[in-house]
Amino acid sequence: MIGAAMALLVAWPTVARADAGIPMLMLVWPPAWALFVPIVVVEALVARRLLALPYLECARLSLVANARSTIIGIPLTWLVLVLLEMTLGMALASLVQSSALGQFLLVPLSSAWLMPNAKRWQVYLAAAILCVPFLLVSIRLERWSAARSIPADQARRWAKAANLATYLPIIAGLLVLSVFSWYRPPAGELQRARLHSGAPPSPAPPNVPQPLTRGPS
Repeated sequence: MIGAAMALLVAWPTVARADAGIPMLMLVWPPAWALFVPIVVVEALVARRLLALPYLECARLSLVANARSTIIGIPLTWLVLVLLEMTLGMALASLVQSSALGQFLLVPLSSAWLMPNAKRWQVYLAAAILCVPFLLVSIRLERWSAARSIPADQARRWAKAANLATYLPIIAGLLVLSVFSWYRPPAGELQRARLHSGAPPSPAPPNVPQPLTRGPS
């Protein structure tokens, strides 16, 4: 199944169009690795508080669990979401993308692979939306990983508390960036929007000649 899905992902951009959009895995997976060490530390501290284990054992528990969720959980979850988008989101895209409200509603449906003309606020919003299934899958994977060395009820309690402690601030930060980028879009996006609407581009400021200064005679 995974091999067939990967073959579909390789063929889909080529068959659909050359400008295939934004695969969000390329944007969310590198930051996940950049935040890997801080997340391991935070979740180890949560384990230390909840489980009353030695810190080194908590750190090992957090390290192994987060390695599994980052290596396995994020890409496989994204792959499933892309397959859902290919079957459901693309069918609805032509119905809702013609209006501003439709574009806003389309982001949850296409958060795994954004359209080529996605704006910056949509990228941040899609990343925040993707964090929700990533959170749910991480809880299950890290609970399974921790249950190999601690009782199952403790593993379940730690995995839920630890992932909420790390994912919720990330989701909140991405939502703030999305709102800010929507309220104050970059200058390049404004220019592209004017060209797309048929309005003339903003005129360049006039080149005012500088007064000549005479040197000492």
